[in-house]
Amino acid sequence: MKVTRRTVLRGAGVTMALPWLDSLSTFAAPPSTSAFSKRFAVLFMGNGINENHWGAEGSGDSMTLSRSLSPLEPLKKKINVINGLFNKHSTGQGIHPAQTGSLLSGAPIQKGPVIRAGITVDQMIANHVGQDTLQPSIVLACEQPMTGYHETNFSMAYSSHISWQNADSPVPNEV
Repeated sequence: MKVTRRTVLRGAGVTMALPWLDSLSTFAAPPSTSAFSKRFAVLFMGNGINENHWGAEGSGDSMTLSRSLSPLEPLKKKINVINGLFNKHSTGQGIHPAQTGSLLSGAPIQKGPVIRAGITVDQMIANHVGQDTLQPSIVLACEQPMTGYHETNFSMAYSSHISWQNADSPVPNEV
């Protein structure tokens, strides 16, 4: 029986890549000699975070990682931590749909029955480097998408998806 990394991630219900689990090494195929594929991860925490615990200062070997990012210390030469992004256009329109729906695109979203957002940065990257992997993109979520409308007349599709293939099609979530 071969247990793939994708199987482990689906079962874990988290939205970030995990290191190889040593306990599963008996099921593993021999390591490949080819270079690892490029990866891009976005963590979205809808209830907010303590910003002092999620950031970094500097770059490369001199990067100082915050408390929550400290487990990435051995990888800090290989990662970029982006802080301080802000989309003023999404404020004042209902925090859930307007800010979640345009989180990774910056595109304005449309009220009413027709959804209109924009392709998100994760999907732009997947379209560019995803041909080198079996699965160009995977979006993990903790709950099923919601239907209907928010009190601000935005579709709940915006509140349920941060990743969009194009302006009118969110990427299906793996729950």
